[in-house]
Amino acid sequence: MNKHKLYCIDNDFYFFREQAKVEFWGVKDFSNSIAIHHKSVDLTEIPSKIVKLKQLKILIISSNRIEKLSNAAIFENLVAGIFENNQIESIHSECFGKCKNLKFLNFHKNMLKEIALVFDLEKSGYLNLNFSSNENLKNASFLIKKFGSNLSKFKGDFKLCALDFEPYLTLNNSPKLLEISYYFGQNPSKYLSIYERLTKKGSQLTFLEDTALNFLNSGFKINPHFLDIGNSQIDRHPILKNYSNLFNLNLSHNKINTISYDLYPKNIEFINLAYNLIENIPIDAFKLLENLVSLNLAHNKLKLIEEISFQSAHFKLLDLQSNFLENIKEIRFSSNKPLDDLRILLNFNRLEKLPNIFGNIKSIKELSITNQINLKSFNLDFSTIQSPSVRINTFNLSYNNLSRFTDDLFCFLKSKPNRTHLVLSQLDLRFNYLNTSRLKCLLSAQFKKSEVFDFKFNEQNFDGIETNNLVEQCSMNKNLDCEIVEYKIYQMFHKKSKSNIFDKFLGVFVALYFIFTGFLLKLLIKP
Repeated sequence: MNKHKLYCIDNDFYFFREQAKVEFWGVKDFSNSIAIHHKSVDLTEIPSKIVKLKQLKILIISSNRIEKLSNAAIFENLVAGIFENNQIESIHSECFGKCKNLKFLNFHKNMLKEIALVFDLEKSGYLNLNFSSNENLKNASFLIKKFGSNLSKFKGDFKLCALDFEPYLTLNNSPKLLEISYYFGQNPSKYLSIYERLTKKGSQLTFLEDTALNFLNSGFKINPHFLDIGNSQIDRHPILKNYSNLFNLNLSHNKINTISYDLYPKNIEFINLAYNLIENIPIDAFKLLENLVSLNLAHNKLKLIEEISFQSAHFKLLDLQSNFLENIKEIRFSSNKPLDDLRILLNFNRLEKLPNIFGNIKSIKELSITNQINLKSFNLDFSTIQSPSVRINTFNLSYNNLSRFTDDLFCFLKSKPNRTHLVLSQLDLRFNYLNTSRLKCLLSAQFKKSEVFDFKFNEQNFDGIETNNLVEQCSMNKNLDCEIVEYKIYQMFHKKSKSNIFDKFLGVFVALYFIFTGFLLKLLIKP
């Protein structure tokens, strides 16, 4: 015991063996340390002789009648303080302001109404606070004015409190990564957990347990930046339109079967609804979300999409993989500026034809439509896209049942000055039932060799594919007038209506009529 100082008052104490290997509130080495356990002796304040102990690391004064902690109660080396089951109504803000090693404070079951504490955690890696069962506690705020580079976790337990707002945490300078956990709920054995992660964007709240939806609808005033309600067994989508700060939402791995219009705040950027039971999508469910970047609806039960529409000029990812989709009639992007690096993932569905993609698109980073058991024909006609030039970096059609394509297939890739054209960097047609010899033939005849184009397909021809008269087919394709095809594309891209074309034709006809009439009159008048 000569290496350990043990200070004991009255009826109880903790004994620490020499060479202690078990971590106790983060304390492994108890040499030169003092631990005090002072229980049920009717103390109304912390004794002054304890306050003077500079090496005090662990202080347990529980089940007494202490009413307040003043500024005088400063323990510079304190690691853990337990003050549960007292009558504490107030704690001076600087009471623990110099405790650089502080890791654990327990004020469970006191009479606190408001707390505003300052911490200096220059040497501490985490801080765990327990304020549960303070039934009158309405406001809680914390300021961390200093912290070391290893600070990573801040946890607060507020079960059975009367908070009007989420606890407010202020940092003088933000660490690279700080994970904050707040615990709420009426049943201590089945509480709601909220994880809050401070990043450049703000705070993240993660809901666990099946009380998440009840908590959101209870009127508790929170306004997080991240909201994680994944794997919470909820069966209806919460209404979140009033969460003005919310930009990242995770509702994956739940039992949501319907979504409706006007659920989200307009500034939301990321929505994850993967692994739910959603069967239908309203046309305008996501249309008015001006900053939307990513929508994940993978692994749901979607069968038909009449139209899914987006106005965001920042949109990057639409994930509809692993549904039961047989038809996507329209995917529309109606932003005011061309979208760049767009990704559309439709793998593992039951599509019978390629979807119609409309809108203002500059480039598609990835268009992936693989593993469709019903997809048999394909083309490269993206005439409903409104940009003058469209680049697709990767168009993946592998692992389908494709067997048909038209003779003008690669005409859509040819480029001419001042005309709309499609630029394709990689086309993956592996593991399909295509006549690869004929594809090579069309590619050679119609596509400019100067373009960079990675064409992936199986070398062999599959059984059941007609491969007769390849030379004749190639000759026919070489003579195919791609100029006419391109002009038709040009007209479609620029949406020239039939009436406009007729008006122009009529104007040319009238002009020619007058020229011809003038010429005849000149001949008749001539002597």
